[in-house]
Amino acid sequence: MKRLVLGLGLVALAVISAACSGGSGASPSAPAASAPAASAPAGDAITVSAKDLKFSTASITAPADEAFQIVFDNQEGVPHNIAIKDAAGAEKFKGEIVTSTTITYDVPALAAGAYEFWCEVHPDMKGTLTAG
Repeated sequence: MKRLVLGLGLVALAVISAACSGGSGASPSAPAASAPAASAPAGDAITVSAKDLKFSTASITAPADEAFQIVFDNQEGVPHNIAIKDAAGAEKFKGEIVTSTTITYDVPALAAGAYEFWCEVHPDMKGTLTAG
């Protein structure tokens, strides 16, 4: 009798385990869909790379008064990001810090003018963004 109860318990456990593992197949894709900055870059996205502790360009231009995208390609195993501040030093945008990957930042609309962009991890990495 003990063997029968033990056998039925193992069968029930196997059925429950199979049911749980079948349902979990959909959950890994859910977080990926809601991951930050996962949008596909627009055709007119600005591209900036980081390599050897410097940006690929010291000057970028974006449209004024409309949101835009920056495709940021960190080409090294050191963490970097792009942050943007206005002439008064007020932060206007802060991108996620990434290592050895490419990410698309969705930057909100900026008024016409000059801005500084920099890496928060390496403040000597900087450039000028002109919105116009």
